[in-house]
Amino acid sequence: MIKIRIGDRAHAREWQDAYQAGFLKKYGWHFYQYYGRASQESQYASEVNTKHGIVPVNDTEMITYVGGGIWDVR
Repeated sequence: MIKIRIGDRAHAREWQDAYQAGFLKKYGWHFYQYYGRASQESQYASEVNTKHGIVPVNDTEMITYVGGGIWDVR
């Protein structure tokens, strides 16, 4: 069984490339679809649960799983 261990760390883009959105949702990620005005291509924004509440993340931020569906964003 695949699971994320406490202390696992990677950039947000690496997490999203390695795991499907449905799997990450089980661990406290949130995904929102939006459409860009210029290109009209759909894109996704993501947020994670932290001890301070839900925080939006970009592809280059370092994210560490701290357990219980909570993440640390640096």
